[in-house]
Amino acid sequence: MEATLYVLKVAGLALAAMWGVLGTIHDYRDKKTGRLTAWGKFAIFGVVFSASIAIVAQVIEESLKQKSTAESARDAAAAAARSERVVNDLARVLQPLRIDSIFVTDIDVPVANPKFGPLKKRFDFLADTYKKRYEQMRLQPMAQGIASSSAHCQNGPSSCEPLSVELSSKHRSFPALGLEAAVFRINTLTLAIYRNPIDPKSFENLVLGSANTPDLYLTFGEITGEPLDLRKEFGTGIYSLTGLLKKGAFNSDSSGRVAAIPDLPGSQIFVRLPSNALPDSMAGFHFGWKARSQILQRDVIPFQQQFELGSVALNIGPRTMWIPKNAWRKVSTATAVYWEYILPADPFAAGPDR
Repeated sequence: MEATLYVLKVAGLALAAMWGVLGTIHDYRDKKTGRLTAWGKFAIFGVVFSASIAIVAQVIEESLKQKSTAESARDAAAAAARSERVVNDLARVLQPLRIDSIFVTDIDVPVANPKFGPLKKRFDFLADTYKKRYEQMRLQPMAQGIASSSAHCQNGPSSCEPLSVELSSKHRSFPALGLEAAVFRINTLTLAIYRNPIDPKSFENLVLGSANTPDLYLTFGEITGEPLDLRKEFGTGIYSLTGLLKKGAFNSDSSGRVAAIPDLPGSQIFVRLPSNALPDSMAGFHFGWKARSQILQRDVIPFQQQFELGSVALNIGPRTMWIPKNAWRKVSTATAVYWEYILPADPFAAGPDR
């Protein structure tokens, strides 16, 4: 095509030069009448013809330039996309997503409800005793099952007083039987991540292997393991659950789409309370699954619907990803209680803001 353009341009120049030479040899107009002579008409035709050749050549050249520019732009975009895929793939390889544990700063719980009067009475007595004897009791081993996570000191260590007190399952007053244990003994939490967000309501009927299966499904804690501690804050009188749960035995990576840290931005994350745990003191083994489920929906979930999730820390290898309390969206139904959050462009940007 370039050779053809070259020939056309040369031909146009040659014809234009020829018409110029002819103009010096022949008269294009009759000197008497002023009309065009045969040579004049032929010259006009020649000028139009040579101009047409030049115009066509120029149009073709511009068209080829635009096509070449577009192809270069497409090639550059394709090369950039390939480079970006290589960089992303490398980043995914270098930053695998390993969530080792989940730390819950607080889940506000309705201990003050009259239904749990005995538990509140026991815990308040222990808390007040601990506060009065703080200097002595804080030095006792954690095996005692009651301790303070923070304290306020006005004039040095000798004047400290606890801001809160925590009761662990090691203490004999920790909920262990009946409705108290069913509501407050939280041994496990479920975490699910979807690369493409779903309708939060559809997560209620989660069935692994179905259409709403998460891209990444993790359990933390064990049913027979240590539950979250029960805490009371002295300043506010708020009761909450707090503690660390390590990754449990059951995990599912069904799609491979959430396998690395670069997969997290824009993903949807759910934290869900256990929906099938019921202490044998409340419903023994002779109860079938359906009966236990009915007891949960009737007696346990109405109280868990009052739970409010606080800040959560996901320990991802050497890094910690905080999800603050005000970021969670709560969903409570007749069969499940869970919280939903869409991860931002920088999932590690937030701090432990409660």
